[in-house]
Amino acid sequence: MISVIRSPNTNQKFLLLDAPTRDTLPTYIDVFKKENVSDLIRICHRPSAIQNNEYDAEELEKSTGIKVSDAIKFEDGGVPSNEAIESWLNLAEKAKENETTIGVHCIAGIGRAPVLIAISLIEGGMDPLDAIAYIRKYRRGALNKNQSELFARLFGYFSIGCWIVVFTPQFYENYKLKNTDGVSVTFLTLWILGDILNLFGIILQNLLFTMLLLALYYLMADCMLMAQVFYYRRPHQPIEEEVHVYETGPDETTRLLNHDAATVSRAKNPKTRGIIRLFFVSSVCLWLGLLGGSALFFLWPGQTTDWSQWQIVPQMFGWGSAILYCSSRIPQIMQNFRNESVQGLSLVMFIFSVVGNITYCVSIVLESTDPTYLLINYPWILGSGGTLFFDFTIFFQFYMYRKRTDVEFKNINEDD
Repeated sequence: MISVIRSPNTNQKFLLLDAPTRDTLPTYIDVFKKENVSDLIRICHRPSAIQNNEYDAEELEKSTGIKVSDAIKFEDGGVPSNEAIESWLNLAEKAKENETTIGVHCIAGIGRAPVLIAISLIEGGMDPLDAIAYIRKYRRGALNKNQSELFARLFGYFSIGCWIVVFTPQFYENYKLKNTDGVSVTFLTLWILGDILNLFGIILQNLLFTMLLLALYYLMADCMLMAQVFYYRRPHQPIEEEVHVYETGPDETTRLLNHDAATVSRAKNPKTRGIIRLFFVSSVCLWLGLLGGSALFFLWPGQTTDWSQWQIVPQMFGWGSAILYCSSRIPQIMQNFRNESVQGLSLVMFIFSVVGNITYCVSIVLESTDPTYLLINYPWILGSGGTLFFDFTIFFQFYMYRKRTDVEFKNINEDD
């Protein structure tokens, strides 16, 4: 069986096929010529019992000019090595430059071969889940459970990588400023409480090992960040820089959410108040839509969800952590609105947080899309995916307030 898969982003063509035999090779050659195939990647050979009917690579090269490569090998359900991935991407790029098609086959054409094509689609900018669905559209049964588990592990470990470095930019920002007034203590407190509930829920529900590793690291890193916040807020810390605050009226100013901070927030202008109202309305609508849609998915008549596997104690921990994670951003967002500033916050930390949360959710979904499995993991999907709206709100604040700060700084320099 031969499937032609064209990347929707790069328009590059791939030929996905099962291993030809001596008998079927002539039929395959006709397709190779029609699709302008220049390279054929043979990931594995047929089992020894039927190897006597395997096609002759040298004969194929002589008769068609197609180069057959045996350089890329990995086990079914295994992980391609970095060298194998680099070799594949180089061959694919060369074929793209020459405007030719690259073919790839394993034995049945549904396991190892589509993994390589999925890598190229992702490299071309396609979302991983979309890449899998796209390949399955043209090759039924492709990327079976072994390959889905492989991608789940890869994205799980990539998420771990993001979360390992996520706090480093904020640690450095605090160290550079010798000040942590820009970080909301309420934000970190809710985050740590969410970490604790998250850890207990994962242990009791016996979820993925990568989820357990992340939970342990979350708790350790958040506690370290909280310790740094209190270290720089010691009462005897000398004030190195005078902060000037300009008030527009006696009733317009308000203190920071964190009462340890010595600065007074700027006045909230009408534009800021309007944005805050929009933020709250959007948050409520988003959550109502998200929870309502989820309820319809799990409770829809005919849905095969096994509710007997839903354990109340670990689920309570999971839902508790999800609520704390999602609500933890709100104090930080409100503090930024009150100050009309994001000074002291690291943009890079929130970028890594978004990437880490997205890959975390993808790793769970790639493991299985069974409704019962998704139901059990739903609090953890919600706890990561549900924070994205609030993180993008913080991105908006960085754009809005950093831009204004840069203009003000430029005007000051011009006045001088």
